[in-house]
Amino acid sequence: MARVEYGALVTELTGSIGGMTFQRSKSGFICRVKPSAPRCYNDNQNYYQTILVRIIQKWRTLSLLQQQEWDVIAAANIHTNIYGRQYYLSGYNFFISCNLNSVLISEGWILSPPGQDPAESVPVALLDMDEHSAILNLSTQYDGTKSRLVLFTTPPIYSTRSKNIDKYLLTSIITKEKYKDFDFTSDWNNTHSLDYLSIYSLNGFRISAKIISINKTSGLNSVATFIIGDLL
Repeated sequence: MARVEYGALVTELTGSIGGMTFQRSKSGFICRVKPSAPRCYNDNQNYYQTILVRIIQKWRTLSLLQQQEWDVIAAANIHTNIYGRQYYLSGYNFFISCNLNSVLISEGWILSPPGQDPAESVPVALLDMDEHSAILNLSTQYDGTKSRLVLFTTPPIYSTRSKNIDKYLLTSIITKEKYKDFDFTSDWNNTHSLDYLSIYSLNGFRISAKIISINKTSGLNSVATFIIGDLL
Protein backbone atom coordinates (compact mmCIF):
# COMPACT_ATOMS: atom_id res chain seq x y z
CA MET A 1 0.00 0.00 0.00
CA ALA A 2 1.20 3.52 -0.69
CA ARG A 3 0.15 6.82 0.80
CA VAL A 4 0.31 10.14 -1.04
CA GLU A 5 0.10 13.55 0.64
CA TYR A 6 -0.97 16.25 -1.83
CA GLY A 7 0.38 19.78 -1.82
CA ALA A 8 1.15 21.99 -4.78
CA LEU A 9 2.89 18.86 -6.00
CA VAL A 10 3.13 15.40 -4.45
CA THR A 11 5.20 16.02 -1.33
CA GLU A 12 5.40 12.60 0.29
CA LEU A 13 5.10 8.97 -0.73
CA THR A 14 5.32 6.09 1.75
CA GLY A 15 4.37 2.45 1.45
CA SER A 16 4.65 -0.01 -1.43
CA ILE A 17 3.63 0.03 -5.09
CA GLY A 18 4.43 -2.60 -7.69
CA GLY A 19 6.95 -4.41 -5.52
CA MET A 20 8.78 -1.20 -4.55
CA THR A 21 8.75 0.29 -1.05
CA PHE A 22 9.09 4.02 -0.38
CA GLN A 23 10.29 5.03 3.07
CA ARG A 24 12.30 7.52 5.09
CA SER A 25 15.73 6.54 6.40
CA LYS A 26 18.71 8.35 7.91
CA SER A 27 19.70 9.19 4.34
CA GLY A 28 16.33 10.76 3.57
CA PHE A 29 13.54 9.35 1.43
CA ILE A 30 14.46 6.11 -0.31
CA CYS A 31 12.89 3.53 -2.62
CA ARG A 32 13.82 -0.16 -2.41
CA VAL A 33 12.57 -3.53 -3.53
CA LYS A 34 9.85 -4.71 -1.17
CA PRO A 35 11.12 -7.70 0.84
CA SER A 36 9.04 -10.84 0.78
CA ALA A 37 8.86 -13.59 3.36
CA PRO A 38 6.48 -16.47 4.00
CA ARG A 39 3.79 -15.56 6.49
CA CYS A 40 3.12 -18.02 9.30
CA TYR A 41 -0.43 -18.20 10.64
CA ASN A 42 -1.44 -19.30 14.11
CA ASP A 43 -4.75 -21.01 14.89
CA ASN A 44 -6.55 -17.66 15.18
CA GLN A 45 -5.26 -16.49 11.81
CA ASN A 46 -6.16 -19.76 10.10
CA TYR A 47 -9.67 -19.51 11.54
CA TYR A 48 -9.88 -15.91 10.26
CA GLN A 49 -8.90 -17.01 6.74
CA THR A 50 -11.43 -19.87 6.78
CA ILE A 51 -14.22 -17.46 7.77
CA LEU A 52 -13.29 -15.12 4.92
CA VAL A 53 -13.62 -17.89 2.32
CA ARG A 54 -17.03 -18.91 3.68
CA ILE A 55 -18.29 -15.30 3.60
CA ILE A 56 -17.29 -14.84 -0.03
CA GLN A 57 -19.18 -18.04 -0.87
CA LYS A 58 -22.21 -16.74 1.05
CA TRP A 59 -22.19 -13.46 -0.95
CA ARG A 60 -22.45 -15.44 -4.16
CA THR A 61 -25.70 -17.01 -2.94
CA LEU A 62 -27.42 -13.60 -2.60
CA SER A 63 -29.81 -12.45 -5.30
CA LEU A 64 -28.96 -9.41 -7.42
CA LEU A 65 -31.58 -7.39 -5.52
CA GLN A 66 -29.99 -8.34 -2.16
CA GLN A 67 -26.55 -7.37 -3.41
CA GLN A 68 -27.89 -4.01 -4.62
CA GLU A 69 -29.39 -3.40 -1.16
CA TRP A 70 -25.92 -3.85 0.31
CA ASP A 71 -24.55 -1.34 -2.23
CA VAL A 72 -27.09 1.26 -1.07
CA ILE A 73 -26.34 0.80 2.64
CA ALA A 74 -22.58 0.73 2.02
CA ALA A 75 -22.79 4.13 0.31
CA ALA A 76 -24.34 5.57 3.48
CA ASN A 77 -21.57 4.34 5.83
CA ILE A 78 -18.33 6.28 6.02
CA HIS A 79 -15.18 4.46 7.12
CA THR A 80 -11.89 5.89 8.40
CA ASN A 81 -8.50 4.34 7.69
CA ILE A 82 -5.37 4.38 9.87
CA TYR A 83 -4.30 7.71 8.36
CA GLY A 84 -7.59 9.37 9.27
CA ARG A 85 -8.84 9.38 5.67
CA GLN A 86 -12.55 8.74 5.12
CA TYR A 87 -13.71 6.33 2.43
CA TYR A 88 -16.65 4.16 1.35
CA LEU A 89 -16.85 0.42 0.77
CA SER A 90 -18.64 -1.35 -2.06
CA GLY A 91 -21.66 -3.45 -1.09
CA TYR A 92 -19.52 -6.56 -1.55
CA ASN A 93 -16.77 -5.34 0.78
CA PHE A 94 -19.30 -4.02 3.29
CA PHE A 95 -20.99 -7.45 3.36
CA ILE A 96 -17.62 -9.10 3.96
CA SER A 97 -16.70 -6.59 6.69
CA CYS A 98 -19.97 -6.97 8.65
CA ASN A 99 -20.03 -10.75 8.38
CA LEU A 100 -16.35 -11.19 9.11
CA ASN A 101 -16.88 -9.19 12.28
CA SER A 102 -20.07 -11.02 13.21
CA VAL A 103 -18.81 -14.54 12.62
CA LEU A 104 -15.53 -13.66 14.33
CA ILE A 105 -17.40 -12.97 17.58
CA SER A 106 -19.67 -16.02 17.05
CA GLU A 107 -22.84 -14.12 16.20
CA GLY A 108 -23.67 -15.80 12.87
CA TRP A 109 -24.53 -14.52 9.40
CA ILE A 110 -25.89 -11.06 8.52
CA LEU A 111 -27.69 -11.48 5.19
CA SER A 112 -29.75 -8.29 5.30
CA PRO A 113 -27.91 -4.94 5.39
CA PRO A 114 -27.69 -3.58 8.95
CA GLY A 115 -29.30 -0.34 9.99
CA GLN A 116 -27.56 2.46 11.83
CA ASP A 117 -26.54 0.36 14.82
CA PRO A 118 -22.91 1.29 15.54
CA ALA A 119 -20.52 -0.47 17.88
CA GLU A 120 -19.76 0.95 21.30
CA SER A 121 -16.69 3.19 21.39
CA VAL A 122 -13.52 1.66 22.77
CA PRO A 123 -12.80 3.20 26.20
CA VAL A 124 -9.49 4.92 26.86
CA ALA A 125 -7.09 2.04 27.45
CA LEU A 126 -3.52 1.24 28.41
CA LEU A 127 -1.34 -1.85 28.56
CA ASP A 128 -0.21 -2.67 32.10
CA MET A 129 2.86 -4.88 31.72
CA ASP A 130 5.11 -6.26 34.43
CA GLU A 131 7.31 -9.33 34.89
CA HIS A 132 4.26 -11.53 35.49
CA SER A 133 1.60 -10.55 32.99
CA ALA A 134 0.28 -8.29 30.25
CA ILE A 135 -3.08 -6.75 31.09
CA LEU A 136 -5.41 -4.51 29.12
CA ASN A 137 -6.76 -1.83 31.47
CA LEU A 138 -9.81 0.25 30.52
CA SER A 139 -10.62 3.67 31.98
CA THR A 140 -14.28 2.71 32.47
CA GLN A 141 -16.12 -0.57 32.84
CA TYR A 142 -16.97 -2.03 29.46
CA ASP A 143 -20.41 -3.56 28.95
CA GLY A 144 -20.05 -6.46 26.53
CA THR A 145 -23.77 -7.21 26.25
CA LYS A 146 -24.14 -5.17 23.04
CA SER A 147 -20.62 -5.17 21.57
CA ARG A 148 -17.47 -7.27 21.88
CA LEU A 149 -13.91 -5.98 22.15
CA VAL A 150 -11.37 -7.65 19.86
CA LEU A 151 -7.65 -7.35 20.58
CA PHE A 152 -4.84 -7.51 18.03
CA THR A 153 -1.20 -7.37 19.19
CA THR A 154 2.31 -7.30 17.80
CA PRO A 155 5.34 -9.34 18.80
CA PRO A 156 8.13 -7.33 20.48
CA ILE A 157 8.77 -4.21 18.38
CA TYR A 158 11.48 -1.57 18.26
CA SER A 159 9.59 1.28 16.63
CA THR A 160 6.15 2.87 16.93
CA ARG A 161 6.04 3.95 13.28
CA SER A 162 3.34 2.82 10.86
CA LYS A 163 5.57 0.07 9.46
CA ASN A 164 4.33 -2.10 12.34
CA ILE A 165 0.82 -2.19 10.86
CA ASP A 166 1.30 -5.58 9.22
CA LYS A 167 2.55 -7.09 12.49
CA TYR A 168 -0.80 -6.93 14.29
CA LEU A 169 -2.26 -10.40 14.74
CA LEU A 170 -5.65 -11.39 16.11
CA THR A 171 -5.03 -12.21 19.76
CA SER A 172 -8.19 -12.13 21.88
CA ILE A 173 -11.94 -11.93 21.40
CA ILE A 174 -13.14 -10.82 24.82
CA THR A 175 -16.40 -12.53 25.72
CA LYS A 176 -16.73 -11.23 29.30
CA GLU A 177 -19.90 -9.21 29.87
CA LYS A 178 -18.64 -6.46 32.18
CA TYR A 179 -15.00 -5.73 32.95
CA LYS A 180 -12.31 -3.07 33.32
CA ASP A 181 -9.26 -5.25 32.76
CA PHE A 182 -8.32 -8.33 30.78
CA ASP A 183 -5.21 -10.52 31.16
CA PHE A 184 -4.07 -11.47 27.64
CA THR A 185 -0.68 -12.97 28.56
CA SER A 186 -1.59 -16.51 27.55
CA ASP A 187 -3.33 -15.35 24.37
CA TRP A 188 -0.25 -13.31 23.43
CA ASN A 189 2.00 -16.33 23.94
CA ASN A 190 -0.21 -18.48 21.71
CA THR A 191 -0.59 -15.82 19.04
CA HIS A 192 3.10 -15.11 18.58
CA SER A 193 4.50 -18.52 19.62
CA LEU A 194 6.59 -16.78 22.26
CA ASP A 195 6.89 -17.01 26.02
CA TYR A 196 6.24 -13.71 27.77
CA LEU A 197 8.08 -14.61 30.98
CA SER A 198 11.16 -15.92 29.14
CA ILE A 199 11.44 -12.78 27.04
CA TYR A 200 11.09 -10.60 30.12
CA SER A 201 13.88 -12.50 31.87
CA LEU A 202 16.27 -11.58 29.03
CA ASN A 203 15.44 -7.88 28.72
CA GLY A 204 12.55 -5.48 28.56
CA PHE A 205 10.47 -5.08 25.44
CA ARG A 206 7.66 -3.11 23.82
CA ILE A 207 4.47 -4.32 22.16
CA SER A 208 1.62 -2.52 20.46
CA ALA A 209 -2.07 -3.37 20.55
CA LYS A 210 -5.02 -2.51 18.33
CA ILE A 211 -8.52 -2.70 19.80
CA ILE A 212 -11.85 -2.57 18.01
CA SER A 213 -15.40 -2.93 19.22
CA ILE A 214 -17.87 -5.01 17.17
CA ASN A 215 -21.64 -4.65 17.46
CA LYS A 216 -23.14 -8.11 18.06
CA THR A 217 -26.28 -7.36 16.00
CA SER A 218 -25.08 -5.31 13.03
CA GLY A 219 -21.47 -6.46 12.70
CA LEU A 220 -20.38 -2.81 12.47
CA ASN A 221 -17.07 -2.02 14.15
CA SER A 222 -15.72 1.05 15.88
CA VAL A 223 -12.69 3.08 14.90
CA ALA A 224 -9.58 1.22 16.06
CA THR A 225 -7.66 2.34 19.13
CA PHE A 226 -3.87 1.85 19.11
CA ILE A 227 -1.82 1.68 22.31
CA ILE A 228 1.79 0.91 23.24
CA GLY A 229 3.00 -1.10 26.22
CA ASP A 230 6.58 -0.91 27.45
CA LEU A 231 8.34 -3.37 29.72
CA LEU A 232 11.80 -1.93 30.25
